[in-house]
Amino acid sequence: MARYPNKSRSAGRCAVCGKVNFVSRKEAKVAGKQYGDARLSVYRCGDYWHLGTLPLDIRRGVKGREVLRERQEFLRDIEEQRARGRWVDERPTGEV
Repeated sequence: MARYPNKSRSAGRCAVCGKVNFVSRKEAKVAGKQYGDARLSVYRCGDYWHLGTLPLDIRRGVKGREVLRERQEFLRDIEEQRARGRWVDERPTGEV
């Protein structure tokens, strides 16, 4: 069974963050209402729209939404570098 019922049309998954893509803001809103979670907000990521909950710090006003935009830009840059073969994952492998 699909996560989002028939009225919404998703456009696959986002290559940057892995969330469901929606072609328009309206379709994302419809899917959010069908999903039934009032905390879901609609936001733009690249050419598509996503549904998601805002982090607690942003909801409380401790941080602004620009933090999310900066993170999206960072993740998009990493994805572009991986596509070009320039990204080196610097996480430790556990080997000595």
